[in-house]
Amino acid sequence: MTIDRRNFLHSATILTAAVAEANTSFNVAQAAQPQPGTAANSAGTVGASLRKTMEISDVSKLLQGAASLEVLNAPAPAPPPDLPQILQPIDTGALALLTPFKLAALAYSPMDVEYHVNSLDEHINNCLTLREKAQQLEVLAVAQRLEILLEQKTIDYMTTMSALSRDNDKRILGSMIDPVISAASVTSGTTGNANQYWIDRYNAQQVNISARQDANAARIAYVLQPGSGNNEVQRFDFLKRIFDKELSEAYRRAQAIVIGLKLIYGIDKPLPELSDVGYLSALSLWEKDVFYLLEQRMMRSKQTTIAIGLRKYTADANSLPGLIPDADFQTQRAAGIFKFTLPASFFDNTTTQLKSPRLRGLEAYIWSDANPKVLDYVRVRIDMPDQSITSADGSIAWPNKPTVILPLATYPQGPDFNIPNRREINNASPIGDWIVQVDKRTLADKDPNADPIMKDILLVMRLASGA
Repeated sequence: MTIDRRNFLHSATILTAAVAEANTSFNVAQAAQPQPGTAANSAGTVGASLRKTMEISDVSKLLQGAASLEVLNAPAPAPPPDLPQILQPIDTGALALLTPFKLAALAYSPMDVEYHVNSLDEHINNCLTLREKAQQLEVLAVAQRLEILLEQKTIDYMTTMSALSRDNDKRILGSMIDPVISAASVTSGTTGNANQYWIDRYNAQQVNISARQDANAARIAYVLQPGSGNNEVQRFDFLKRIFDKELSEAYRRAQAIVIGLKLIYGIDKPLPELSDVGYLSALSLWEKDVFYLLEQRMMRSKQTTIAIGLRKYTADANSLPGLIPDADFQTQRAAGIFKFTLPASFFDNTTTQLKSPRLRGLEAYIWSDANPKVLDYVRVRIDMPDQSITSADGSIAWPNKPTVILPLATYPQGPDFNIPNRREINNASPIGDWIVQVDKRTLADKDPNADPIMKDILLVMRLASGA
């Protein structure tokens, strides 16, 4: 059986309302009765009508009269050290749990901010689900122990009353069996049957008391039994351990998100300050703000694919602009290493007018004069511009110089490109210094530096900008 706090509150509200109505009826009965048609009588009629059609607002007022339901602005006091963990909020101790991560180096790359935002949403939802389960266990644990306590008190009461009844009821005139009346006294009969009745009655009561004691003892045994579903404390402890892991992972991803949002999207959204109680709620609200802010930015961004040739042909005035002068290209091709710089002006001058472009995918192709072009591969290593993130004090917060190793294939026939998203280059800026290093032999054991084979190298980039 599962009891959540809403059902518990609903039951308590009905009981409270019933008690309040009973007390009101008792007080009205003790007071002077108003005359028909008077204001007091009309008020009583309206009150009875309201009680019959009690709304949520009326329930709220009823509970408010018992204890304030308003959230206080003052910080919640720390729980007593001897308070059992199951009776505390599950995120109690978040300050001690998360402070070591706050002071440590980043665990995740800020460049993967989009992935981390989605991942954070999953971790937060896991934490909220665990908190709901923990609260249900808290309600069950409290209810179970109150029932055990009440049952034990009831057994104590029944035991005492049973002994009193056995010893005294036979002396009460109205309970006497076979009374003997004399001039000076009235006594119970002295026959064995009369005394046996009280003995039998006491024994019967003891059977009931003993059964209730056995049942209560069994309940206690199951509550304390390791691995039992009735052992809410042990179940809570397991949930708490998982919760701490989920909250830690959520926090470490959130740290990377803060830096990535500011660096890539210009969104300054600091994390909420750590607190010992209630941090899950604060982090959950922060995550929702971040999730929708990033969604809006990404919907306003544009993505495109462009191809860039490395070789700058000087002999052909109509050739596409390249990055490396022809003489330098041939020298670097012989060495198998190409070095060039992509300036910001390159993307400003393109027809796409890309502002602050970010790489989302990268492929490399060989332009060959062979016709038809024979499919061949050579491995290529591409070192992209340094993306290391520095802290305010100038230290490196996240070292990051993206490097990918790709199959350098002959340029495909037709316009189709297959440019997979690569996590290692996600959000890397293409502006800056590049190094492209080509293997000495192709897959078919050819020299890639031979002019018909490697007429040029094309870098095909999937880019996002305008976010």
